[in-house]
Amino acid sequence: MQFFPLPAAVAAALALSGLQVRAESDPAQPPSETIAPPAQPSEWKVYLDHSFRIEVDGNLSCYSEDGQVCKPGNRSTDPAVIKPLTCGPNHKDRYGNTGYDETDHWCNRVYANLFAKWENYEMLGFSGLLSKTPNNDPMCMSSNGIDCDWNSRERAPVPGRTIKPVVCGQALLKTRRRITGYEEHWPNHWCQSPEIVASNLTHPPVRGVDPAGRVTFTFASLPAWTAADSPVFRVRKATAPSDFDGLWIFDRNENRLDIKYGTASSADPEVPQFVMAVPREKPRY
Repeated sequence: MQFFPLPAAVAAALALSGLQVRAESDPAQPPSETIAPPAQPSEWKVYLDHSFRIEVDGNLSCYSEDGQVCKPGNRSTDPAVIKPLTCGPNHKDRYGNTGYDETDHWCNRVYANLFAKWENYEMLGFSGLLSKTPNNDPMCMSSNGIDCDWNSRERAPVPGRTIKPVVCGQALLKTRRRITGYEEHWPNHWCQSPEIVASNLTHPPVRGVDPAGRVTFTFASLPAWTAADSPVFRVRKATAPSDFDGLWIFDRNENRLDIKYGTASSADPEVPQFVMAVPREKPRY
């Protein structure tokens, strides 16, 4: 695999099938924008007659009126009555575990079915859907909670199908696998894969034509990043026409990626697959 350094302003490199482009350290680059936490909890969502939401700190919670047990059925509209049971430190104080570190716990299962953003990781070498918990532990799509649904061609979860995720970390250690997925001697484990933060799914490309008559696909509004974040960009085409220029131009100031190839007379050129990934954050708890 080849890597190319990106200069401070605009980077260009040949984007052949399977090629990765990684940024090198650039002290002159301003830091990424800080994403502020939400000011309010999310709206309640109902799952199996219980209500759940994401709290301001990013943790999942269930509707409760005593802060200890998830209460099914109708919810009160009185803020003084609502005392959510929240996964993470709050759950650990009451039950001795965060909820994220237990196999098949509702903190993982409900989040996977209601709030998780799933991405197909085939472009990074894992032929299945991956996401992460609010604890930053990666999780894979699974129908039995034991085996990842690898070799899946799905680009998104199947509506109506119950997800029983396999979660890295302490939850995985407590299964028959007896590993966390974070072991140093297993660096290629899917638990240690880079995290996809943008792709064709989350940032559909806009087709256009540049002044030279080449067809362009622009991936706009990508997440802000700096070279210190070590982002990896990968582009792939199922076919490689002879007029494929394969030129990438990435402007960090505008957070925009252009892939230019073909000619204006080309018959609807194929949209290239694209992912942007960064190293994963460590688990929170």
